[in-house]
Amino acid sequence: MHGPRLELVDPGAPQNKMAAPLPFSWRSLTTEQIEDLASRPEIRLWTDEHGIAWRITRVGPGTHFPYPFQRPHLVFDSEQSFAGIVEIDPNARLGELTNGELRRYRDALRDFGARRKGFRPPDRHDA
Repeated sequence: MHGPRLELVDPGAPQNKMAAPLPFSWRSLTTEQIEDLASRPEIRLWTDEHGIAWRITRVGPGTHFPYPFQRPHLVFDSEQSFAGIVEIDPNARLGELTNGELRRYRDALRDFGARRKGFRPPDRHDA
């Protein structure tokens, strides 16, 4: 992202962040317009219950990444796991999704091409 941006941090989990681009005239935005921008970030950083850090981006129609999809999708990417994609509700806003909703979407992920068919949480049993 280039130019000014709005960065939001979850006070209860500071590793969870969101970033949204701001227009050149951002100083003249109303509170409602800023709240609207905050609900539609370009990227969201989220750590799940397994400690896996994910970068999440909404792609498809009406986004900065209009890949050839008929409906919007979320792309989850992690250096600790894998990258996957899942179709989402067209009215869902990335910045307004709860932890529970993000977990539900993460659990429905499909891998981009590796052998795994979907998300599997890491095995935490030490032998």
